[in-house]
Amino acid sequence: MEQISKILSHFPLLIPSIDFKLWSGSIFFKDEEIPISISTPYFPFLNGFSIMCPADKEKDIQQFCSSYKVGTGNDGLCHFLEYLQSKEEEQTRSATKLDYCLYQQILKELQELGSEHVVTCRGDLRSLMLRTIDVRGVEHRLGIGIPRDYPTGRPTVDDIDMPEVALQDLNKEETITGVFNVFQTLVNSFQDFWEAYDSLKSSTWLIDPEHPSLKDTHCRIIIGENVSMLVTLNPQDVKTCPDIKFLGPENSTIPYINSMENKLKAVGWNEDVSVVENLLSLLGLQQFPQPDFENKRAVEQGECSICFTLRLDDQTLPSKVCNNVKCNSYFHITCLAQWFQAVPTNETSFNLISGDCPCCGERILCPIKMS
Repeated sequence: MEQISKILSHFPLLIPSIDFKLWSGSIFFKDEEIPISISTPYFPFLNGFSIMCPADKEKDIQQFCSSYKVGTGNDGLCHFLEYLQSKEEEQTRSATKLDYCLYQQILKELQELGSEHVVTCRGDLRSLMLRTIDVRGVEHRLGIGIPRDYPTGRPTVDDIDMPEVALQDLNKEETITGVFNVFQTLVNSFQDFWEAYDSLKSSTWLIDPEHPSLKDTHCRIIIGENVSMLVTLNPQDVKTCPDIKFLGPENSTIPYINSMENKLKAVGWNEDVSVVENLLSLLGLQQFPQPDFENKRAVEQGECSICFTLRLDDQTLPSKVCNNVKCNSYFHITCLAQWFQAVPTNETSFNLISGDCPCCGERILCPIKMS
């Protein structure tokens, strides 16, 4: 009776069954009241006892149950509930101490970086937005996530406005200061790349990406009627020849492809001049076409003939064209691949699928996945 009275006194929200083999109600756990049901088939002893509780608390409570030694001199439901309470309080104190050390470490590093480099930080300091200004006066931002076990756990790069290749170096760092120092180094090293990309934007009719950012390494530009060129720069080596693909009907792209291949064999890529000058020379052009109302139809004609839109949700433009000169229909690769895959008789080979053009019936070969 003494143990029953003690349980009812210390845990008044637990109600026993008439034979005291089932206790139902609620207890306070991690500063909140949670429903719980405890089966004690051999009450007052804990042999064969079991607990039912909310799923989100089950892991913690089961962990405490496994560490509790049934069969000791103090064995009993009341003693177990007191043990459960004490372990939870101990864990809370440990977490509080951990948070204090975490805050102290983060604030120390932010102070060393200087307030001019801190844009925002969440209240618990687990998410930071830092910035630096480059030699051109452009602001670059870096979002960092801080794990609870920092500095044992590494910070994560959550947001960055530079090419993805930068993550390889940033993810190697183990401290906020280390990540930010590498970030600043990368900003300086990408200056030639951003300058080359800006020259392409200002000298050409850029149709993709629609809203270029500092992350982008590719640009799709109009070079003729129904013909565009996809140029992908290497941010780590912008002086070398970029990856170049021509998009449009085969009969329209072949002259440009031949011109570029012949001149690359004859004179090669000149690393002493700009990307724009190199491309104009290889294509045999005086200048790139510029956007105007007369040329606007060149883009409109490129709408996908399956979904009848120019851009998908991810801003992808149509890049597959039917080679039938009487058709010249444009398609998003994903739209065309899905169209072909819906026909069981269409053939697949490696990462390609072939099928009939939805507009004219001409045979088309299409990648199943975008590269």
